[in-house]
Amino acid sequence: MVMPDHELESLINAPNNEIFLFSIDGVTAGFAEFVKEEKFTEIMYFGLLPDFVGKGWGHYFLQIVIQQAWSYQPEWIQLNTCSLDHPNALSVYQKAGFKIVKTEIQQRKKRVIKTNS
Repeated sequence: MVMPDHELESLINAPNNEIFLFSIDGVTAGFAEFVKEEKFTEIMYFGLLPDFVGKGWGHYFLQIVIQQAWSYQPEWIQLNTCSLDHPNALSVYQKAGFKIVKTEIQQRKKRVIKTNS
């Protein structure tokens, strides 16, 4: 568990948060999470499930996600990526019109798993 359930529930049920599921033939293929701030909309998470990666759905879904983000009428859209994302993520985002604004290096948090032993 990375985050206690009550914290996760509070985040995903916040009034400025929306989560969209992307389905193909009735099967969930991916999801996007939007956080609507005063001046911008952040695409907090965007991705496809493993069975749908590499089949051309990513570009299509990203266009839908971008349209949805603009529908909130922000001044700009923010989308972050990291080395844990698909190796092609940054180039796909750039082809969709996103620009690199800032680059930083962060230490990944270690996951602690408690066992009853």
